Amino acid sequence: MIFSYLPPPIFIFLVWVELALCDACCTTQQQLVLRSLGSSLTGQKPARPGPLIFEAVGRLASISFGCGQGGCEKEITPFAINIILKTKFNFMKYTNLYFLAVITLVIFFSSCSKEQLKNEAQVNTSDLLQTTTDPESKIIAFKESVDAVRNNPGLKAGNTPVLPEDAEWFVEALANYTYANAGFERTDLVIDSAVFVVPTSAGNITLADVQVLYDEAITKLSAQHSAINSDSKQLVFADITLREVGDNTATFALTSGFGTNEEEQLINIYSWYWGWNLGRCDGSGLGAPLDAADIIMREANHLIGVPSGNSYYTDVSYATIWYWDVPSNTNPYGEYMLFHDFQAGTLVHHCMSPEEIEYYKHRVIEIGNMNKPTGKSIISFFVEDATAYGGDMEQDWWDMCHYVEIKYAIWHTSSNPPADL
Repeated sequence: MIFSYLPPPIFIFLVWVELALCDACCTTQQQLVLRSLGSSLTGQKPARPGPLIFEAVGRLASISFGCGQGGCEKEITPFAINIILKTKFNFMKYTNLYFLAVITLVIFFSSCSKEQLKNEAQVNTSDLLQTTTDPESKIIAFKESVDAVRNNPGLKAGNTPVLPEDAEWFVEALANYTYANAGFERTDLVIDSAVFVVPTSAGNITLADVQVLYDEAITKLSAQHSAINSDSKQLVFADITLREVGDNTATFALTSGFGTNEEEQLINIYSWYWGWNLGRCDGSGLGAPLDAADIIMREANHLIGVPSGNSYYTDVSYATIWYWDVPSNTNPYGEYMLFHDFQAGTLVHHCMSPEEIEYYKHRVIEIGNMNKPTGKSIISFFVEDATAYGGDMEQDWWDMCHYVEIKYAIWHTSSNPPADL
């Protein structure tokens, strides 16, 4: 029967898979592999794989029929073809075509595997990131990893476990390396914040979720930057802090510092209420919602030395200092290096003169230097007012004060200007 002379089903299937898949995946170089020996590639554009396969199959068929480049040895008639099918297309000929199809499939799957391995290789393991001592090399390696995971969502490396502490460092460092400029000359520092929650498994975060955390942090920084009403503004630092690791989630906090550079009066000549956003206390009723704590913070931040040129921070840390942490015997305005006022009975908000504000501004800087970790620099002061309330049957009382949060970091020079948010 004629069916006994048809090609084996496995051969038909392999050739069909080959033609369907190779055209969709193979690169130009891989397509050229399919050209038969003796074909000249000089001056030729890469051909589609389909014709190349037919060319290779055709050459094998020509050899089977006894045809060479000079033509067939004899004319092939329909009757002769039937004879040849019965005699020439034996198992050995099918075997040749079978191996041709198998080799082509191997090329296809090898090409896809190589592409997959290339993408996987771009994801640096935690061990590699930790053993790299140069901060910039670590940051760049992490950037390559998150880029590979973002651009190839199906990568197995996306499931690589990352310690939350490592995620904290890398997200912060990459954000500062890419978008911040620690050397930006500024007249003011605008502080903002945000909170992010990411899933965890066995106390770790997958690299894919770290990439999502980084992207969300940059989106938030961009929104904060856009909300600042200034023609001259620049991200100075981004501080990512790991707040809590629960059974299934980890909570991260973002504190950002944006420098602005405006033409304004930097020397305070006004008296301000100590806090509560009450503004100036010179009878003008102006200045709210600012208060003395904001003026002290602004002027102290303006005196922070900044590195020249493009630079960025890593390893951001902070210290929170309250008035009771810094007693003083030389303060002409009180008993501490930070403002403190206790009142009972009738509340009268303290009005701080320009001289008193000037005094506490320098004490804030002194406190920052007292608590500065070795190898780090002061990057910002955050001065805020606080009030504790109490009382008894006879009278109420108020314990009012300023506290300061000081941020420190290691700064690095950079040859690249910051990217736009």
